[in-house]
Amino acid sequence: MDDNDIISVIDYGKSKIRLAIFNKHFKKLYSKSNKVKKEFNLKEFVRKCEKNISTHINNLVILFDSKKLLSIDFCYKRKFNNEEFSNKNYLELKKEILQLIQINYPNYEILETLNLNVSLDHQKFKDIPQKIKVKNLIIEFKFLCMDKIEFHNLINKFKKENLNVLKIYFNSYLKSINYCNQF
Repeated sequence: MDDNDIISVIDYGKSKIRLAIFNKHFKKLYSKSNKVKKEFNLKEFVRKCEKNISTHINNLVILFDSKKLLSIDFCYKRKFNNEEFSNKNYLELKKEILQLIQINYPNYEILETLNLNVSLDHQKFKDIPQKIKVKNLIIEFKFLCMDKIEFHNLINKFKKENLNVLKIYFNSYLKSINYCNQF
């Protein structure tokens, strides 16, 4: 198997660790779970999984929950004089807001940015139009953040085993999205 053809996901829980490997079409190729004990050896767990799939696991997506999760809600409101607003303006605004969050919460790493609501002249949009004349703009964001020390400790734990962390997701957040999609 080519490393580009597989997606490795590790659910790194407090009591149990699960590893699942999917092909690029998200068909599960392999899965394994272990109880986490005080003497749990991540390297040994990964190596056993590699033997079963006959390839190296280099890149991982990590599912993780943290007691130090910080959720920040941000609402931006602005009155325009029937000016044009575009996706480019939105991206610049989002970049500014991200910088504000990083300045005001320096001890946290932003893992997810959710665009909850975009209202242009009291009309809700799922996607920002290419160009639209606007009088009123309201955009609501939610930022899911993780304590920076905990974030770097987690990343370094995997780096020590020569594993590259592609992305970290909050496990509870992904489960809630999945439940919402099912119902």
